[in-house]
Amino acid sequence: MEAPARVEDLFMAQYIIHHKHDPAECAASMAAWHGFSSPLRGRTTPSACLFGGHQTWWRVEADDANDALDLLPHFVSSRADVFRVEELMVP
Repeated sequence: MEAPARVEDLFMAQYIIHHKHDPAECAASMAAWHGFSSPLRGRTTPSACLFGGHQTWWRVEADDANDALDLLPHFVSSRADVFRVEELMVP
């Protein structure tokens, strides 16, 4: 008989991906998505580019940090950090 699943095994891990690029790389960061298949395409996400910050964040579900980064084109993921997160109730 198979052992019961742990609660943490029932859900995919959540990650925040933080991408940062130089102002001169802004157009290339957007162009990298053309022809790249990802469930992140066509969705909105927080970005500071229009205000000079040149940073973008995604909240994703993935099996691990590498799978999270695989959701981004290489030009973007190579300039990104990924952090495993979970919801926290602030007292």
